[in-house]
Amino acid sequence: MTAVPQGDQIRVVLAGCGYIAQAAHIPSLLMTDGMCLAAVVDRRERLAWVIGGRLGVPAFTSLPQCLDSVQADAVIVSTGRFSHPALVTEAANRGLHVLVEKPLADTVRDARAMTDSITGSGVVAMVGYMRRYDDDCEYVRETLRTGRLGRVHAAVSHFELGLPPRFARFDGGITQGSGPPPIGSLRESLLEESIHHINLMRFWFGEVSQVLFVRGDPDRGVYEMVFLSEDGVLVTHLNVALMGHGEQVWVYGDRGNVHTRLWSPHFPYRHADTVVFHLDSGTGREERPLIPRMSPYLNLMTHFRDAIRDGVTVKTPVEDAVRDLEAIEEVVLVAGDMGAAGGSEGG
Repeated sequence: MTAVPQGDQIRVVLAGCGYIAQAAHIPSLLMTDGMCLAAVVDRRERLAWVIGGRLGVPAFTSLPQCLDSVQADAVIVSTGRFSHPALVTEAANRGLHVLVEKPLADTVRDARAMTDSITGSGVVAMVGYMRRYDDDCEYVRETLRTGRLGRVHAAVSHFELGLPPRFARFDGGITQGSGPPPIGSLRESLLEESIHHINLMRFWFGEVSQVLFVRGDPDRGVYEMVFLSEDGVLVTHLNVALMGHGEQVWVYGDRGNVHTRLWSPHFPYRHADTVVFHLDSGTGREERPLIPRMSPYLNLMTHFRDAIRDGVTVKTPVEDAVRDLEAIEEVVLVAGDMGAAGGSEGG
């Protein structure tokens, strides 16, 4: 494992210079004290050189070539999921800490092989589930932990992402797209979008105990699932990505409920908002708490730094991310058994 003495900068290599890197990871890295960008890597040579030139760091088209040439302490992997196992393993085998974008891999098998390569290496390895570092999500989790809602019976989450991202680009528009693309299958929807909500529900309510209902209709762009958590919470998730905009979660307990509308800095169409409804002796009252909010991506990056520097416990370890993929495989399996449209890769 690469040791980083107190007071020294954590030297980070960015592997993957596309959308999420430019919208989230580069700005967060540049804003995090104690971290610096050492080099960038992208197999698209022109993109790598443009980003590297803009940021004043060396650019490469392969991670091994980069790590042979540049001194580094950590790697951020922000490529597509199919390349994650090779890149994460390459970094971990060199003793470098890793922050990898979700999903951890395309399959449970690939994810388990990746975690096996990390086990015993001593490196910090965490997955970019920024919602676990989201200030509103932290508030909801604390509300649940302290029992303010009483016994929780149900939760509902919506994923809607129909508007294009807005952020300061570092590539001059080389990779600019027109907005969120349509998702053509249940599995793809789960892996690329709904996995954030599956991970968050697991964080709040425990593992997926039983998948009860699945519906996938790629022609309509509707994907729906219902599962029971190990804490006994009935969770309903609806993905209608191109029919609205915003991520929302409702949690219902026998002493009240909470609704949170989440915020992403590169989808700045609505601010975050969290409302708690209390049931008091047959009457009700609403509370809209004042929550000091930072970008969840900046919170994520700061946590990565603190995990490397100070050994703080990682909230999104790679071993935990494997269970998201296991849950998704179960959902797809149930969809197939039910004859649900979109239950297989082909939709």
